[in-house]
Parts: sequence; structure tokens; C-alpha cells
Amino acid sequence: MTEETLGRFGEVTAVVVGDVMLDSWLRGRTKRMAQEAPVPVVAIERIEDQPGGAANTAVNLAALGARVHMVGVTGADPAGATLNAALGRLDIEGLVIVRSLRTPVKRRVLTDGQIVARYDEEDDAPLPEAAERELLDRITRLAAHADVIVACDYGGGVCTPAVRRLLCDLGVERSDGSRGAPVLVVDAHDVAAWRECRPKAVLPNYAEIVRLLGEGGDDDRVAFLSARSEEIVEATGAELVVTTLDGQGTLLHRRGREPHRTFASPAPDTMSIGAGDTFTAAFSLSLAAGAGPERAADIAQAAASVVVRRPGTAVCAREDLARALRPDVLGYVPDRSTTAIVNRIRG
Repeated sequence: MTEETLGRFGEVTAVVVGDVMLDSWLRGRTKRMAQEAPVPVVAIERIEDQPGGAANTAVNLAALGARVHMVGVTGADPAGATLNAALGRLDIEGLVIVRSLRTPVKRRVLTDGQIVARYDEEDDAPLPEAAERELLDRITRLAAHADVIVACDYGGGVCTPAVRRLLCDLGVERSDGSRGAPVLVVDAHDVAAWRECRPKAVLPNYAEIVRLLGEGGDDDRVAFLSARSEEIVEATGAELVVTTLDGQGTLLHRRGREPHRTFASPAPDTMSIGAGDTFTAAFSLSLAAGAGPERAADIAQAAASVVVRRPGTAVCAREDLARALRPDVLGYVPDRSTTAIVNRIRG
């Protein structure tokens, strides 16, 4: 059954709508502390720029074999050009270039495998009306042929109220299945904003669910979430809710069923960056390919386990995933096809 699901990945057309960014990794060595402040002096030896945020979700979908369209915004700056070029090498198009905005960038400085500093470049300016209209036009055009739509709403300004309403209306208009309704999956910091859309699935983390429920949480996260499973489903308005537990795996909530648990591979925090995007991509693609929710969650967890073994903002290719799903495989070396995908992304 799993092989059949993976085999159908190439038949799926996915549209990713959301906030993109550039993940920049600055790696080097340090031999001394700075004189002017108690911080290490890092001599940068190489810089790796990779798609981040919604763009990382899109890249993972493409690496898994889906046909992918990206709907997002960049500035007319070097970071935006780098991000567009990286996506273009994978035939992922759809970013709107807005000259008045700055492309978000997260820059992480590493030495000896440790992050010693991170500095972000962000833009809080509202999305211009012309850019919003272009986004709405692209979503309408692409959704007509989509099997799954993934909304990545991280508060960066792309998922405006008008964009959310459009995605809601698309789901309502196609709910009878007459046109093959696309699966709507939402990865958002504020899942409450998407409740009226009644999405197929939402993927909040533990802190976001605690905030949604208005409670203080518990040291035993699994017990806390399991006891409130029905409440979580009702509060989000989704059919499926996957609550992520950082390095402890996930819980899948469905109305009338016990939560389904997945378990994560232990990994340092520096190796887990972007793993949530990989999980979202694999889970969404598995649902669109016909997998049941529990199996989709297991497949997604296996995909996430691949990228936490790799440095930087990594991706999981379909070949990687097939190998990771074999019960006798605990670790492996990526094959040539996987390495080629990663190299194309990094340029």
C-alpha cells in the first residue's frame, strides 16, 4: 500500500500558497573571542542559501515527485533573486516580485556545528493591493488543476483575509466533488484564522494549540493533547489535526478516534530546522495520493526523519523516503538522484 502511495506522488499537482524566505547558513571556524564583546569571532568559509518557509515546503513536494506551483511574494533584491533562481532550477514558478518589499532572510552563523548567532531581515509593510490581486488571480487559475493546496501562513503577509476567503470559497464551491475538490492543508501560526475554511488538515505545533485552547499546557504533552483531542478538532474546524511535538513526534487527531502517535528520530536542534516543512509536504502529498490519515502521518514522519540527519535546510526525495520506510533501515547514504536534487537546489 505504501509503495502504491509513493508511486502516485508523481500524479499529484500541488499548489503552495504562503510566506517564503531565504535560509542562509554561514559556516566557518572560530579561534578567539572578540575584544569588544563576549562573542566568538567566526571566519566565514562558506555560505549556503536555500529556500525556506513556504518555499521549503514547495521544494520538498517537488523532491517527492509532485508537480508544484508556488504562490508567494519576494522583493526585487538579491535575496529574492537567489530564491527565485533556486526554485526555477526545480521548475517551480509563481512568485510575485514586489519592488516595495524586502525578501525575508534568516541568516544563521555556525561554527563547530553550533549556531552562535542568527539575524533576520524582515519586512512588516502591508502587501500592496496590486500584488494581492495578482496573487488572487494566480490562486484561482492554479487551483482549477490542483489536487492539493498547502497554505503556509507564518504571518508574513501573503495569506491576507482576501486570500483566506478565496481558499475558503474554492473549498465550498468544490465540496460536492464534481470537479475533484483539492485537499486544503493549512500550516499556520494562528490556525483559528482558518477555522471557517474547514480545511482537510491543519498542522499546529504544541505551543500554538495551547494558545488556541487558552490553557497553560502540561509537562506531559502527549497526555495533555490526548485528553483534549475532540476539543482540538472542534476548535480548529479541520477534519484532521496534526499537533507537532518538536523532537517527540506528532499526534494525529480525528473526530471519534483515539489520537495516532508518530515518533521522531532524535536530532540536535540545529539539524531539525525545516523538518516541519518536510513533514507538511509529505503529509499533504500522501493525503492527495490517497493514503489514509494515519498512514500519511507515518509517511510524513519518515520523511522528517530523513532531513534531521542532514545539515542546513534539507529536503527529502522520494528515493530517500522509500528507503526510510523500509523496516530494516535506520540510516543510509543518499543515492545519486537525491544528491542531484540537493545540488540543483543549492546551485
